[in-house]
Amino acid sequence: MVYHALGGLPMSAPTLTPAQQTVADEMLRFGAGQSPHAVATLAGYAGVGKTTVVAHVVQALARDGIAIAVLAPTHKALSVIGDKLGDTTVEAMTLHAALALRVTERPDGLQEL
Repeated sequence: MVYHALGGLPMSAPTLTPAQQTVADEMLRFGAGQSPHAVATLAGYAGVGKTTVVAHVVQALARDGIAIAVLAPTHKALSVIGDKLGDTTVEAMTLHAALALRVTERPDGLQEL
């Protein structure tokens, strides 16, 4: 497993910071199948640049012709990453859509999958 934690990096920076670039390079190696790890995760506090790093990695992999699926927990999260991706064409959907889960409301007002 590859696990990355970013700390204290400005999300609004137009280019990657050295720490973000290091993480992006490792994630690119993972995405290109050049890593011995089976799983990669990226974690960090709000505002450290996770979305910026993910957008950079997705754009680079898409440019290299690697099929990418961007999954997010909410439509709002998809919108945020979509803004960062610009005109990069990737498959994007919520986690529920990717799992083909549909939430329905029961007569008692509760929701179920």
